[in-house]
Amino acid sequence: IVSVEVTNDATDVMFKINLTGDIVATDWGKYMVGIDVDGQFGFTGDPLGNGWNRPIGMSYGMDKWIGGWVDGGGGRQIWDYDDSLTSWNQLNQTGVSINTTSVTYTVSIADLGLNFGDSFDFDVYSSGGGGGDGAIDSLANPNQTVSGWGDYYDSSTNAVYTYTLVRPPDPTNKVTFIVSVEGAARDGDFVP
Repeated sequence: IVSVEVTNDATDVMFKINLTGDIVATDWGKYMVGIDVDGQFGFTGDPLGNGWNRPIGMSYGMDKWIGGWVDGGGGRQIWDYDDSLTSWNQLNQTGVSINTTSVTYTVSIADLGLNFGDSFDFDVYSSGGGGGDGAIDSLANPNQTVSGWGDYYDSSTNAVYTYTLVRPPDPTNKVTFIVSVEGAARDGDFVP
């Protein structure tokens, strides 16, 4: 993971994950986002602290999980942790935007359960194609995260990133007038 660009518009949050190498030619990678929306609740179990039951977690509480892939045309799922039922529930699944060095996930602000001005903590992970693979790379950790594919990784042992939803500016009404001056010139009038 080279960098991640997070932006939002009036309805969605976009995560553009920039990667090293050609992710289309080597398309078995999985790219995931762990999110803590409230700073206090969420799954705190070890080791399967996310919607995909991979050995990746946030010991202070992960509430949302975006799991995505680039093989087979790509896609992403968003999962929500239900504190009252102590379970992960899939909210939806959609396509993704892919080029050779990045993948972009678009997630509705409503699915995150947030409003403009709210913040969330997050980390982004890359992993292998196997269901038991952990986070081999993490955006918040500049070092290799684990020594083996199935090892557990906990984002809370490292710094995570925070994003605050910004209200997009109100649209402006731009009006264009087209004035026809055809036939309006008289003898002696200047017409540019």
